[in-house]
Amino acid sequence: MVLANPEVVGLAVRQNWSDLEPNEDNFDFSYLDGQVQAAADNGKVVLLRINTQAQKPAWVTQAIQDAGGIFFTFDNAGVPTTIPVFWDPTCLAKKKDMIAALGSHFANNPTVKIVSASFANATSEDWNVPHTTADVANWLADGYTTEKLLDAGQQIIDATMAAFPNQYVTLGNRW
Repeated sequence: MVLANPEVVGLAVRQNWSDLEPNEDNFDFSYLDGQVQAAADNGKVVLLRINTQAQKPAWVTQAIQDAGGIFFTFDNAGVPTTIPVFWDPTCLAKKKDMIAALGSHFANNPTVKIVSASFANATSEDWNVPHTTADVANWLADGYTTEKLLDAGQQIIDATMAAFPNQYVTLGNRW
């Protein structure tokens, strides 16, 4: 068992946003609490990561649609996939609210040492922006600018750092 292994210092704990907040402002921290407590009981630290884009709650998508948000569709290994644009203000607001609630719950927990932030993630929490020639044309048609993407990233990073003043903040990556 990994928790009993003295060579293991910490664990990456992940949960889907849709499971964490199945209804707006209704959080279920039970899974994360259990995982963080198990790590603490075994002298391990935790990297906390919430799967947001592909695992966002349906109510977030509905809120974006209701607000007239823009969606981007791309070919994801043969599967047409539609996501809100990364800079969508409704999506960013809902995500920042979730980050604030997560921080309110875990910022003072010494077992949680690292928190992952992500914003340019089409299919996972890893940096993933569809970028075929057709995708680039579609991004531009949807209003993409470097400034919009960087602003979205700044908002998510700032929100995560504010919510977790006692933790390290990292960007999602493949590992």
